Parts: sequence; C-alpha cells; structure tokens
Amino acid sequence: MKIASTYISAIVAILLLAACGFNTSYVRLTTEESDKIKKLAVIVEGNPEFSYIDESTKLNLGAAYVFGLLGYLAAHSADEAHDNEVAKSITPLEIELSGRNQLINNIVTDLENTNRYNIVKIFESTALIPKKNEFDAVAIFNINAWGARIHQGGTGKLIDFIDVSVKLKRFEDDKIIWNDKQVITIETRHSIEEYRNNNELVRKDMDEVIFKSAQRMTNMLVNP
Repeated sequence: MKIASTYISAIVAILLLAACGFNTSYVRLTTEESDKIKKLAVIVEGNPEFSYIDESTKLNLGAAYVFGLLGYLAAHSADEAHDNEVAKSITPLEIELSGRNQLINNIVTDLENTNRYNIVKIFESTALIPKKNEFDAVAIFNINAWGARIHQGGTGKLIDFIDVSVKLKRFEDDKIIWNDKQVITIETRHSIEEYRNNNELVRKDMDEVIFKSAQRMTNMLVNP
C-alpha cells in the first residue's frame, strides 16, 4: 500500500500541458444513442491502492516556476514518503480487497434497477465477451484513484474521493459514443486521528463514496 504517485505525477503533467494549451475532449452521450442500448456489457478496470494526499503541505504548480520543476518534484518525493506512512496507518486491508468489487456490484445493481436494459452482464475484459453481437454496447469503467486528501487552505479534515472514468462503445462499429471522468467526494469529514482510532469510519465513508459514484455514473448513462 502506497500513495498513488503515478496519479499525482499525471495530474502535474496534465496541468502543465494545460498551461501550454492542451485540452482533453469528451464525447457527450445523446438520448438517442442511450435509448438504443438494451443489452449492455459492463467492465470495471483498475484496482489502485488507497491513497492519502495532503495538498496543504505541498508546493503548488505556481511554485514550480519559482523553484523549478526539479525542485518541485524533489519536494513531492519527500511528501510522498510521509503520505505513504499516513495511508498505511488509516487504511484497513478489507477496503483495498473489496473496493473494486463493491463498485462493480453497485453499478450492476443500479443499472438493473433502472429497468432500461434487457441484459446487464459484467465481464473482466472485452476479450472475454463471447459473442459481441449479443450486446449493443460495452461500458468500460476505470478506477483511476481513490482515497482521502486534505485540500490547501481547508479545515484539515479528510475529504474521501474516488476518481472514475468511463467509456461507452457501440459493438456494431466499435465507436465511442460517450466518455467522461468524474471525481466523486462526500460531505462527511473526519480527521486522520479519527480514522486511525476507528477503522469503521474509513469503511463507512468509502462505502458512501463508492455508492455515490455508482449512482452518478449510472444516472449519466441512463439519463444523458
């Protein structure tokens, strides 16, 4: 278990590219395309380690211009060791073992409860879908990162989050008809000490984050 350093580095790279005019384009799902889907395959990818990110102690990107990018990355490396230790102290093993499965179950249950689809079936990968002509589309969800963070200038309380992206592809022509990315948080806030003293709080808060994420993604798919 360690902080998702790749995730943070990616954020830095994306923000630096954004400063140079780089943009990420998303495909918006239309009602017409959504209504055509009656048989849906679902894949949930990614199983990142629970991460802790203390943004209040980190240099912002503006500081990179003052201290240079190498100085910024050196400071980040030192912060990473501290964040890793905090992550170990607040994360029950059960969370990392069950988080992905919990998201899968919540997404499938929510989709089935909409009564919009004749078939909703989960697969580990597109290669394992036996007959693609049996499905109209495949929704591929990816857990990019999840855990707890403290914002710069915040109250010092932890903000639990999950970062999920989704891609919806038609099977008939393999065309992407929707892609999006959502970072979901909840209103509940606890301190590091509260998490260390009561693992049940961590489980409860992450259950709520995962539940909310599944609801958000399902609603966006069914009601574009």
